[in-house]
Amino acid sequence: MSTNAVLQALRDAEHTSCSAIKCYLRCPQQWAHRYLLRTRPSHRNSALLVGSALHEVAAEFYEYFRQHAEDPPVDLLTDAFDDCWNRGVSGDPPVKADDVGAEKDMGINLTRVFHEKVPRPQEVLAVEHPFALPVTTLAPESTSDLLVVGALDAVVVDQDGHVTIVELKSAARRWSTDQLVHDLQPTLYQIAARETGIAEAPKLRMDFVLKTKRPDLEMVSVLRTRAQEVELGRVFSEVLRAIENEIFYPVRSWACDDCEFGYACK
Repeated sequence: MSTNAVLQALRDAEHTSCSAIKCYLRCPQQWAHRYLLRTRPSHRNSALLVGSALHEVAAEFYEYFRQHAEDPPVDLLTDAFDDCWNRGVSGDPPVKADDVGAEKDMGINLTRVFHEKVPRPQEVLAVEHPFALPVTTLAPESTSDLLVVGALDAVVVDQDGHVTIVELKSAARRWSTDQLVHDLQPTLYQIAARETGIAEAPKLRMDFVLKTKRPDLEMVSVLRTRAQEVELGRVFSEVLRAIENEIFYPVRSWACDDCEFGYACK
């Protein structure tokens, strides 16, 4: 079974994920619309479509490097973005954007920046590597029987010989120090790498494709402690307990204006 097929099979079964937990932390009512009620979204945000297409670009880059130990042609990456974008904009519900064509052009430009600036590894060990961990691995006190499912964007050996987990993100601006320190994803990926035998203590790198006035790629190394791993387990356990007890309430913020379930909340 291919890596994509394994990941899809894991996601088709009942599970939770870091994205779902973060969704609940942002707005429990949005979580209910997305994961429980399966409310039809009014639209899809173009920023998410750009992010999905850039993830395909990164996967194409690392898979080509894994097989050939050399850079892929930039056209291979721009074609990957183009294919993913075209599939996305033709889907339903419609994509919300001021100018869809301009968004696509920006994404192609970001793809070229990624190809130019992404660090070349010594070796690529895995691309979109799936994992599934029992919640009790993260939080032994939890009573949940769910699996936490996810995928590591890329596992590489960097130029210094360290096994490194690479996570790609697209962002309109640079993340603050607080965001980098407290984001749950790198913490979960560190645990997943250890539990699945990839590396006992991998380096963690977040690559930000920045949609700034001058597009850029910024690589940030982050560290996670044992205390942060314990806290992640507690957060996952408590969120799942709240969901089990049907605690769903709205969190009103600037994000409501662009929420695809806003019409249902109103």
